[in-house]
Amino acid sequence: METASAGVEARDIPLAKERRASGSRSNRITIKDFQQTFTNVAANATLSGIAADAGKYASILRLAAVFADPANGDFARATGVPSAMGIDSTTRQMWTKRLAEYGIAPAEPAQVFDAAYMQLMKTQIFTNWPANYSHITLEDNDTGHSYTYAQRCHFPGPPTTTPC
Repeated sequence: METASAGVEARDIPLAKERRASGSRSNRITIKDFQQTFTNVAANATLSGIAADAGKYASILRLAAVFADPANGDFARATGVPSAMGIDSTTRQMWTKRLAEYGIAPAEPAQVFDAAYMQLMKTQIFTNWPANYSHITLEDNDTGHSYTYAQRCHFPGPPTTTPC
């Protein structure tokens, strides 16, 4: 049987800014899979000083900032970001012009990706589990419970032998 995880860690996914008006993002975690192997993020960049990011692959570049001045709409690469990362200045200028043309200003999403939000997403996954994926088992890493398709209705409680 294949195994998938309903406990993917993505506690806070910043889009445009490094900081919120309410303070630092030092408590956010770099996107990683549930086994913390950082699949598909190696050879990438993250902000330094984030305690939860300790122990990453050495290939993940730690920087003080990834954008020059995101609070003021300058999403050019910050000093130290390799030129191969991000988008080139021509593309950035094209998007800046297009955003202005349509009156759109980049802003940080209001949604905070906290434990309550992740629980809601896991509930949605179990509630909408399609029958054509009945051959997999979902694991909830927060509780250690594994669920088959026939046990999906028991989430978030422990799975039982009573089918849904």
